Amino acid sequence: HAKDARRDSQLMGRAGRQADPGRVRFYSSAEDSVFDEEAQKIIQNAIEAGLGDSDLRLLVNDIVKRTQDKTREKNNVNIAEQVRFHMPIVSVQNYYDWFRDMAMESSEFSSEDARQHVLGMALELWQAYLEDIAVLRHGVGLMAQGMQKESRQVFKKEALSRFSELLKEFESKLKESLSPEDFKIVQRLLKEGYVKERE
Repeated sequence: HAKDARRDSQLMGRAGRQADPGRVRFYSSAEDSVFDEEAQKIIQNAIEAGLGDSDLRLLVNDIVKRTQDKTREKNNVNIAEQVRFHMPIVSVQNYYDWFRDMAMESSEFSSEDARQHVLGMALELWQAYLEDIAVLRHGVGLMAQGMQKESRQVFKKEALSRFSELLKEFESKLKESLSPEDFKIVQRLLKEGYVKERE
């Protein structure tokens, strides 16, 4: 496991392509970087206490999830703060948050694996988008100068355009990896979120 859940998602994504069935199994060591000193002590104490394999697996998974959640929150805050001055990112952020929450609450997906696949892909592309926007922020001045326009105006237009491209990529990847029924659920949620943002 890695501290950044996106790396784990990338590894899992390579287990299957073009909707081919695949299976992923992670092997963890207490010396992995995802476990800090405190976590290592917790795992070591659990082993010495004779904790069963299934319970130990649950303990390790819980520690990994909490570590990756902290890393994701830290990354999102840092990047969002960098771009906040240049872009009213609230609208885009609200759209992502709404879609994520609705996907988490939906009972329509055919399986929990399908739901987690959708959420993992959404998170992976969202973090990539924030990183892309952070890079754009540093070059928007030259872009605006060449276009003879105000930098914030250029930044907003370019950022929204890239978000539109991200949604297309999101749909394309999920169309390949989900069942037709699950993909229709994603399409409906994306459309409902778009309408909600325009209201």
